[in-house]
Amino acid sequence: MRPASKMTTAVCTSQWYCPPETLTATTRVYTARNTTYSFIQFWQLYPWLENFYAPFEKNFNPLPIFEFVSGNWWVVYISLAIYMSMIIFLPMIMKKRPLKNLSTPLACWNLFLAVYSTIGAVRVVPHLLWFMSTHTFKQTVCTAPYYINGDGATGLWVTLFTLSKVAELIDSLWICLKGRRPIFLHWYHHVSVLYFTWAAHEAAHPGMYFIAMNYTVHSVMYTYYFLMAIKAKPKWLNPIYITFMQIAQMLVGVIISCFGFYYSSMDASCAVDPFVLKVSAVIYASYLYLFMQFMIKRFFVKNARAGQEGKVAASAKKNI
Repeated sequence: MRPASKMTTAVCTSQWYCPPETLTATTRVYTARNTTYSFIQFWQLYPWLENFYAPFEKNFNPLPIFEFVSGNWWVVYISLAIYMSMIIFLPMIMKKRPLKNLSTPLACWNLFLAVYSTIGAVRVVPHLLWFMSTHTFKQTVCTAPYYINGDGATGLWVTLFTLSKVAELIDSLWICLKGRRPIFLHWYHHVSVLYFTWAAHEAAHPGMYFIAMNYTVHSVMYTYYFLMAIKAKPKWLNPIYITFMQIAQMLVGVIISCFGFYYSSMDASCAVDPFVLKVSAVIYASYLYLFMQFMIKRFFVKNARAGQEGKVAASAKKNI
């Protein structure tokens, strides 16, 4: 069912801030999924921000894409089949003739994802922070997404988040073209994220925390990758900080999943989907373990070995 909308006369006349209670009359009311619901867009709270939102963002209708996601799981299966085939066979093919000069396309790709993730964070994070400041923690975990972000700008970037996980599989292409096979953490992360986000979107599972964190971390991570690709490694951004951010993201994901279990067991009205919640808990726990293992091996064990080798070399030099 397509949404029927109604926009009534605004009560708030301020251009700076309109309290939510004054926006009841300006909230669009939609009939979709056999229910009527209302929502407030972030720019309605701060009218001076409206000029920074494109018309297609403010008027975005998520239902066509929601229906596409729900009825087209073949997109996920075919994407993952192609992806795993690439992971297995492309490094074998390219091993004898690896492409070494990939700096330009890699820089363009990372710049695109950095800009995309930054815009996504700018659209989703403020909306989540406002919702957190005006609702209980339980409500932020349990409220169905169409009551939190409706359609509009935040709804658009939540929808793009799901679709972008198909495109992000290209991340692995650059590694394979160099004749190398991505590490387990890399390809497992891409495969599981695509499956999980598609399932969560289909189930209309509350996921603003996960999406806001992912956009934020990726905005920093892909900016770093872009700078590395153009050989402008930022001295002020140690890569261990990005890994810390990823670990913090996974830890919060586990915590939110646990609270989802608790709230859903205590209150049947909690909108979390039990299946998605179980998948979420398992995936985030595995991410937490794998990222911590990666951090220890890369930044601590490797540095300790390098330091030991340096001492041995210095000692040998003295004895010459």
